[in-house]
Amino acid sequence: MESHRSHSRRPPAHLPERPSPGILSGAPPDPAEPFAASRPYFSASQLNTYANCPRQYLFRYLCDAVEDEGTYFTLYGTLVHRALERFHQEYGRPHEGDPGVMELRLVTLIDDVFRASAAEFTWPVQAELGRRKARRVARRYVRWLVERARREPFEVVSNEERQLLDLDGFAFVGYIDRLDRSLVTGEVTIVDYKTGSVPESAHAYRAKVRAGQDFQLPFYYWARRAAGDRVASLALIQLKDPRLPVEPLEVRVAAESPRRVDHRAKAGVVTERELEESRRLMVDLCARISVTGIARYEIGGDPPCDYCVYAGACRERPAPAAGEFAR
Repeated sequence: MESHRSHSRRPPAHLPERPSPGILSGAPPDPAEPFAASRPYFSASQLNTYANCPRQYLFRYLCDAVEDEGTYFTLYGTLVHRALERFHQEYGRPHEGDPGVMELRLVTLIDDVFRASAAEFTWPVQAELGRRKARRVARRYVRWLVERARREPFEVVSNEERQLLDLDGFAFVGYIDRLDRSLVTGEVTIVDYKTGSVPESAHAYRAKVRAGQDFQLPFYYWARRAAGDRVASLALIQLKDPRLPVEPLEVRVAAESPRRVDHRAKAGVVTERELEESRRLMVDLCARISVTGIARYEIGGDPPCDYCVYAGACRERPAPAAGEFAR
């Protein structure tokens, strides 16, 4: 997950040397002259933004006009990630640890990071509520972690490791939340923590990959393949709701799709061909943005205007629905 680190780690966006008229004001480029942006790097989160709403991509990565300071949810996710990174630096082989001690340690780390960053929240009560929520999530996380590690022991190879990858001449950068290596098979699992929403099932996630709507885990897959790893699976670990047990959404990388697919299951497959197609879509989108150019950055089919920091400057946003009078 890259959204939580978009402000602390994202290099500053750069305006093109010769911006097209209207770029700084938010007006679309002249349709007769497609605008090719100069990008020193790309990331999966950038392409995900474009897939969701090209107009938001224009404001965020090309105009550099407004810095999105994030929200409570962004900061909450950042701090949970920070605590988990420190936790797994201490517990690289979860099956060897004492569950009670591990649970206490993670809760302590949660307390430390939330209290150290309390001033970054808009209101003190947000920091306290976020800390209490994260403590409950942490306890469930450790219980799930120990159970999984005892079924098939693994070691945590890295946390928040920077990934650099060249895809057909386009430079990509990203950070993998956690990389696990099985002590049984030697294969790796790419883990991405999610404190926001995730697809309801592995089948739904696979559909997003096929539609070119999620490039995060496919990018990590190709980055680790380039590093020589045998990637067995890709996992999204939901850490949003403290009332629910931790149940990762995990797709196993397979040569072919199974004949029968449970459309509601959290476990599923993604085929090598689908990951290859996702790679092709990434390269094609990078070429459109920075080589051939895009004449008009349209709004997405379901744009997140209510949560977009650029909505006030966006001429293309949908008109608000008519409100109802209170009764």
